[in-house]
Formats: sequence, structure tokens, C-alpha cells
Amino acid sequence: MSITYRDDDEYEEYENAMREARNKVNLSSKLDALKKYQAKAFELRKKIGNFSITFFTLALMFAGFKDLLDIFSIELFSWLDWIIDLGFGAVLFFGCKGSVQQVKTIRMTSVGASIAEAIPIIGALPLWTVSVLLLYIKMGQKNRTAKLDLKKFEEQIAQLNNEIAQMQ
Repeated sequence: MSITYRDDDEYEEYENAMREARNKVNLSSKLDALKKYQAKAFELRKKIGNFSITFFTLALMFAGFKDLLDIFSIELFSWLDWIIDLGFGAVLFFGCKGSVQQVKTIRMTSVGASIAEAIPIIGALPLWTVSVLLLYIKMGQKNRTAKLDLKKFEEQIAQLNNEIAQMQ
């Protein structure tokens, strides 16, 4: 079955109407995709959080100093050492800022290191320095991968915005 047209004007109107309908469907799907990409980019920005190099640098310096004291004093003044360990653990526990996942990781590490430092023989090991270094490496890796993913989403968002602008 074929459609016959009485004249070229009707055919042109039909083609224009079909083109407009296709553009509306295409525009709608692009807008939906744009909303999804923007939501994913927002979640990644929350995940990245604030990764403070200054905080980790100060924590590493203090941890190194504290562990040197532990090694050379062989924990002769364990009561003072425990107070310093708890204080440093509290600073790491409450002083960190970032995403929820980062804060959980830092808090679990600070609690674990505080408990391990309270054990007399294990307390002489450089646990604070190792834990702060591991936290720095782990947070850096998570942030780098999240930033790469965010960059890809931002490129896709920019491309969709350009396509949508051209369609309107």
C-alpha cells in the first residue's frame, strides 16, 4: 500500500511534521540522558570531597615525631604515650573532612591505630606513620579515579548540551 499525495505542498507539510516529531523524540531522549549524567556527576563530586594535603602533611609530620618518640623512649612513660595516642587519634577522627566514605575510612584507621598503640610492645612500632601514609595513598587513589570518571561525565554533559542547543 502506498500513500499518494495530491500535490507537493501536502507532501512537504507531511515531511516537516515527521521531521519535527523525530526532533522532539530525539530532544527528549537527549534531555533525559543529560539529567542522568548530571546526577552521576553530582554524586561523584560528593564522593571526591575535600582531600586536604595540608591535613595529611601535618598528620604525617606529627605521626613521624610521635613514632620516633615511641622508638627511642621504648614507651617508658606509657601513660603519657597513651594520652598522646588518644589525642592524635581524636584529631584524625574529628579533624578529617571529605566524603562520607573517606571519613569512615580515616576514622576506622585512627581508632585501629589508637588501640594498637596502647599495646606495649606493638606501640613501639611506627604504626601512626604507616597508617597516615596508607590513608594518604588510599584517599589519593580513590580521588584520582573519581576525578577521571567525573571528567568523562563532564565531557559527555558538554557534548549533550551542544547537541541540545543545536536542536533548539
